[in-house]
Amino acid sequence: MIAACPKCEARYRVDESRMGADGARLRCAKCETVFRVRPPAAQPAEPSPALEEAPRVQPVPAAPPPPAAAP
Repeated sequence: MIAACPKCEARYRVDESRMGADGARLRCAKCETVFRVRPPAAQPAEPSPALEEAPRVQPVPAAPPPPAAAP
């Protein structure tokens, strides 16, 4: 999993198998900020806008064929 420092946005690869149920505390090597990283399953699930039910669209009836041209 990839974790980013909240202060300087440096990115770090974190081994999820080394994290506990509460996550892990990391110290940024660039700015020395200490922050907590939680495994994806432990993070609160926010509903994704793409997963919310979209408004239903009513089908439009087919237009009648144009009248035949008179001879």
